[in-house]
Amino acid sequence: MRRWEDHYLSRRGETAVILGRGPSLGRWIDAGSPDHGHFKIGINHTGLITKCDYNISRHYFPAYAEAPGEWFMPLIHNWEYAPSYSKCHFVRPLFLHHWFLPVHPNFIQTTREDMRDLKMFYTDGGSANCAVELAYYLGASRLVFIGVDGGTGYATRGQDVGGVPGNEYDDLKNKTITASERRFGSKFSFLEI
Repeated sequence: MRRWEDHYLSRRGETAVILGRGPSLGRWIDAGSPDHGHFKIGINHTGLITKCDYNISRHYFPAYAEAPGEWFMPLIHNWEYAPSYSKCHFVRPLFLHHWFLPVHPNFIQTTREDMRDLKMFYTDGGSANCAVELAYYLGASRLVFIGVDGGTGYATRGQDVGGVPGNEYDDLKNKTITASERRFGSKFSFLEI
């Protein structure tokens, strides 16, 4: 397994495809998984459905590490019993490995060099935002989102919160758009299939 610093700018200038479990993922797979970029980052358990080069989640679920590709997971709750998967990057803070702090209340702007040297990054929002930060660190020049359109898991549960359909998911997507604009300007798109 490569070290965190080995990933620094390793995909410079390439297009990252960020894959979620929303409805457009199934349509994309049904269309033969057409190529829209140079490498794929799966969020949460998407890598169990379609092969991704990298996988990331702001949650820790041991089963996720069964997906092929390189894994990035947080370990911020002192889970001493966490299994040490050979293909999974995760560790508690203060150890000399990389980690990230999801859902930080105030975004802390870091450069790629900061991320490399500190061996961590900060993010807000959901797992898609973690994928945006990872793509940035890898050196991607553009993002394409597929399946990041609600319809499963947390996004589905959020659509019924407070009797306002779509309210919480819309908030998550807006945070993903903000994170993408912060890192990539206008060089990102949500694939419509």
